[in-house]
Amino acid sequence: MQVRKFLVTTAVSPEGVVYSYASDTEKIVAFEIKQENIKAVAMQWLLDNLKPTLNDFLTWVKSFKCEVVEIHQKISFDMFWNQYNDGSRSSKKRSLSVWNKLKEEDQIKAYYYYPKYNKNRGNAEKKYCETYLNAELWNN
Repeated sequence: MQVRKFLVTTAVSPEGVVYSYASDTEKIVAFEIKQENIKAVAMQWLLDNLKPTLNDFLTWVKSFKCEVVEIHQKISFDMFWNQYNDGSRSSKKRSLSVWNKLKEEDQIKAYYYYPKYNKNRGNAEKKYCETYLNAELWNN
């Protein structure tokens, strides 16, 4: 599955938000807030204005004062592996095998969910990379 990604930036949020839509269904598959310390009001606004389809999104950004750039990039296993950063404990070979079995949509979700997973695990030990992928934690 191919994905179209768009970076939306504003004066209030110069780091922006990345919206990802499946090319075949044109439905949203992921979004990533680039700003680290986003206020609750801004987060709620983003959620309230989240557009479920690509057509809705493109119409919305035309009426909204923002800059939109389409990102042409595929999430590779190496990008995910480097972000997960657990090579001392996890097996790259087993992780790659699981990664290759995932749909591209799930690869994107796995990649973009990882920072949230890492932050929310607190003092709990990080799961092995292959366990993270097999458990599909981004769907919880």
